[in-house]
Amino acid sequence: MTLSISRRIFLAFSCVILLLGAQGLATALHLRSLMAESQRLGQATDDAQRLADLLNRTHTEVAILVGSRNPVLMDSYRDRFRADWARLEQLAAPPGPGPAGLAPLKEAYDQAIQLQYQFAFEMAQQQLAAAVPRYEAAAALVARGLDAAERNKARALRQASVHALAETVALGLLAVATALFWAWYLQRFFTDRKRAEAALAAALHRLESVLNSATQVAIILTDPQGLVQLFNRGAELMTGWKAVEVVNRRTPELWHDPDELRQRRQELAGQGHQLDALFDVFSARPRVQQAERRTWTLITREGERRRIDLVITRVDDLQGALMGFLGIATDVTQQEATAASLHQQEEKLRHSQKLEAVGQLAGGVAHDFNNMLAGILGSAELLAGAFPEEDPRAKLVRVIANASQRAADLTGKLLSFSRKGKLISTPFSLHRTLQETLALLQRSIDRSIELRQELGPGDPMVVGDPSQIENALLNLCINARDAMPDGGVLTVRSEIVDRAGSPFVNVFVTDTGTGIPWEIRQRIFEPFFTTKPQGKGTGLGLAAAYGIVQAHHGTLEVESEPGRGTTFLIQLPLDSRAAPPVPAEPGPRRGSGVVLVVDDEEVVRTTTAMLLGSAGYDVVLAAGGEEALRLYQQQPERISVVLLDLIMPGISGKDTFQRLRALAPSVCVVFTSGFASERSVPDLLANGVCGFLHKPFTRNELLEAVERALAGHAAADPAPPAQTVAVVPPGT
Repeated sequence: MTLSISRRIFLAFSCVILLLGAQGLATALHLRSLMAESQRLGQATDDAQRLADLLNRTHTEVAILVGSRNPVLMDSYRDRFRADWARLEQLAAPPGPGPAGLAPLKEAYDQAIQLQYQFAFEMAQQQLAAAVPRYEAAAALVARGLDAAERNKARALRQASVHALAETVALGLLAVATALFWAWYLQRFFTDRKRAEAALAAALHRLESVLNSATQVAIILTDPQGLVQLFNRGAELMTGWKAVEVVNRRTPELWHDPDELRQRRQELAGQGHQLDALFDVFSARPRVQQAERRTWTLITREGERRRIDLVITRVDDLQGALMGFLGIATDVTQQEATAASLHQQEEKLRHSQKLEAVGQLAGGVAHDFNNMLAGILGSAELLAGAFPEEDPRAKLVRVIANASQRAADLTGKLLSFSRKGKLISTPFSLHRTLQETLALLQRSIDRSIELRQELGPGDPMVVGDPSQIENALLNLCINARDAMPDGGVLTVRSEIVDRAGSPFVNVFVTDTGTGIPWEIRQRIFEPFFTTKPQGKGTGLGLAAAYGIVQAHHGTLEVESEPGRGTTFLIQLPLDSRAAPPVPAEPGPRRGSGVVLVVDDEEVVRTTTAMLLGSAGYDVVLAAGGEEALRLYQQQPERISVVLLDLIMPGISGKDTFQRLRALAPSVCVVFTSGFASERSVPDLLANGVCGFLHKPFTRNELLEAVERALAGHAAADPAPPAQTVAVVPPGT
């Protein structure tokens, strides 16, 4: 527009010269001089105006550069600024303000641009705001030069003609009005921009506050190459790194497991992904799909390994171009540990249920076997007294008795596993039992095995059967011995602990042997399961130990790793009562009275009758509950003791007992069974039963049970002496 005005002025003066051509030579020369001066002053005015426009444009370019986040746009405006500033310095040469007058403004612009390229966006904005006064001072300086040129031009034109003066004034006023308009426009533009930048800064601050308040979630933003751009407070707490330490660094270099990264890289390569950089392990899938969720191992700055659930999503700009990746991670270490613990508890429950089912089966088999053994063992004892010691038949009888006793021990282990075997309940010293067990073991164990005893302080008392506990300990120690064929150390240690407010004693049986693999460790308490060669073990030792400990209301656990030995832990409840004195060994037994033997097994009835008859008792036999009730009802005053099988077809032993008590409340009943739990025996005794006898039993055990029942019954309610009845011969 300034150039157009200059041309119009030149044409106007040309017209004036043509119209006034008749004037004198002096006027013509004067007008020519004035025109030349006018052209010179017009050029100066143009230069001053271009300087003002160029100064405005460079300030606008710097403002756009500082306000941008696009690297390409920033580079473009930086190049424009440098070119325009070079032209600006040329136009500012004297008599203009000179490059020195614009140097402070250029220094301020350079600092703002440098801060922008260092990603210090807010500082760049502040620096640009600080440069505004310098810009305004330079603009004022340029404006003053422009005004001076206009005034010189106006004076020259006024000497030419009033019309030229009026036109010059009009053009000057128009130029001033235009300058004022642009000044007002630019001021409004920059004011609105400052407000927008302030609003943007406030929004960014709010966003940063929200991100940092999410302390349970790690939020990480990276550029397309994986350099961290944003790192919230939750990420700092999760990783142990500070935001200032990780910005512009790649996450795989900081906290990811190298082995896990290598494995994931192989998986992605196998799926056809092109992996050029380490960060591609995380960005390969999000580049081509919406998001990827995966669990990773995170190694904190302190070296702690934690499990995180990481979701990675690509971030695009408004045009859909990739700007970077957003990762959101949550710590799932505790959840995975809880799930693993729950799975372990479920495995233990299933294992316990399986052992319970196997125990029920083993107990049922042992019940029938014990009935047969009762007849065999009783018959062998009867035959033993019928032959002289040197008679070969006596040796055969002893073989039968020994084999029967071994079979009884075998069924005893089965019943111990099913918690239905013989079990007395008395307080005893666990340390004394441990010492006696270890003393017995010391004489039979290989000398290449060192036996260590580490008993805790005090003398813990346990309620139960000391012989059963000794049997369980021997089974565990023998199992440990077999695990150390080349020698080692077997340690038995005890300690008193508190569990849920109740005192317990822990007994550890630890060996340095070969250890137990996981697949075998799940089955070691199953009966008849063994890894030993055929003929070297029955597979009942650990099963019996498990049943014995369970019968004593305790727990038996195992910890083992192949090549690192095995530890069995027995945990038993403590009792503060003192152990009772050991009764004296009884002498030969003889008795009198009538015993009603009730059992559905003929061999048991026959041998029991003969054993009782050999001690002087008269015997009446009954094959079931109905027959027993009929016989007792016929002669209630003659029968001293009823030897009643607990488990029978038809009317059970318990029902028979109740009906006998209905006939005679003072009836003396001794229950027999090869399959009775340790909990059922006290219940029976509490309901008026005179005694309980486990099958198979020896002659002494049978006579002792009958004698004890008769003595207790006589003390409670003396009865008239029983009359003699005929002994039922065997087989009837």
